[in-house]
Amino acid sequence: MEILSLFKKKIRLHSKKYRLMDKLEQTEFNPLYVKELKKILKEEQKTNRELKKESKSLSKFVNLSIVQKQITNLDYTTKKQLEILSRIRFKIFKKQSFKLFKEECNREVEQSKFLSKILKESVKETSLGLPKEEFEEGKLLVKQAQKTYRELKAAIGNVRKVQTKAKELILINRKLKKTKLYEFIKYDVDVVTGKAKYALNNPKESKLRFVLAGAYIISPGTFELTGIYLIFRYIGKYAKESRFIKGKRAGASSANDRTIPN
Repeated sequence: MEILSLFKKKIRLHSKKYRLMDKLEQTEFNPLYVKELKKILKEEQKTNRELKKESKSLSKFVNLSIVQKQITNLDYTTKKQLEILSRIRFKIFKKQSFKLFKEECNREVEQSKFLSKILKESVKETSLGLPKEEFEEGKLLVKQAQKTYRELKAAIGNVRKVQTKAKELILINRKLKKTKLYEFIKYDVDVVTGKAKYALNNPKESKLRFVLAGAYIISPGTFELTGIYLIFRYIGKYAKESRFIKGKRAGASSANDRTIPN
């Protein structure tokens, strides 16, 4: 189903955007990262518009008019992010522009939360009910990984503790790789695992604080986006079943029309 592959793409772009935001701050707004981030934002815009178009095909089964409006709002926020990012090339506006850019990113997270909420409400109005939580195990592991990563960063200067926490984080991430959630947060988990391995092998490294700075175990808003993906997939299954049932009924009706009465 096209809408599902589009949403997977949106989640991947979302993670990459936050990684680039960290790199921008760490490198004092390196123009190469600005250029790369602009490219990501343009891809996000394109994906948002395709998602809105694809969601219309599901409106026959669930009322998604409010959902389509919210996708438009998300697209507008992405447009604002792109406009603000363009000002970063002017030295005098760099810090202020980036602050505004992050505010728009926070707005986007809130919009995703709202989209998840109204999508659930739209599904509740049907006979579908809500899908079961498939990512519970993964979410618990993410919380453990986030806590351990904070402890790893706090342990810098204590070689033994750095190695202990790095090992713990690597083990947690190995478990995460076996969950259904990993498919959606692979980029985040792999980057953090790489950083943990670096800390394990270089616990005394003077630049360790810089290496570990600003990394996300999972980018803000990702849980909301994966939740939206699950509901879209759920609606898609319902739509497929409905088409199948209608097809069988149409076939049966056609067969009855051809039957010669006794």
